[in-house]
Amino acid sequence: MLLAALALVLTFQDASGKTVKLDEPGMVYLVDFWLEGCRPCMDEMPELMRLAKDLEPGGRFKLVSVLWGDASRGELKRIAKRNGISHAVYSDPEKWLEKVGKPVFPTKVLVRDGEIVLTRVGSLRGDRETYEYWKEKFEKALKPSEPTH
Repeated sequence: MLLAALALVLTFQDASGKTVKLDEPGMVYLVDFWLEGCRPCMDEMPELMRLAKDLEPGGRFKLVSVLWGDASRGELKRIAKRNGISHAVYSDPEKWLEKVGKPVFPTKVLVRDGEIVLTRVGSLRGDRETYEYWKEKFEKALKPSEPTH
């Protein structure tokens, strides 16, 4: 199901209650849908945080780490702390994961200019592979004339 064709904008809420809309022109968002207790999800987290640390300062990339479900603000903070997550964690009150596919973890969605350009279900094999794979997909997403798959 392509959400872009329906003109829907993915939105999530952080632990402070602030809503983030994934529609800023020229911005590439990597949405990481994860579940606490999911080992593949947690195994990829350090490399995704490293990717965010390296790419976000350029102003064209944002990692949106989404805990599946509609967690409260307090729960988001506690879960992030308990799992050593240093970046913002978002809840999914609109149930976007179910709108883009089945709730399988981890699921990643790459969004550019408010449109989904790539969806990947499952984890990658190695730590370095996670970083390199998503860095390459980000760079391709910056070039709108080239496909990202």
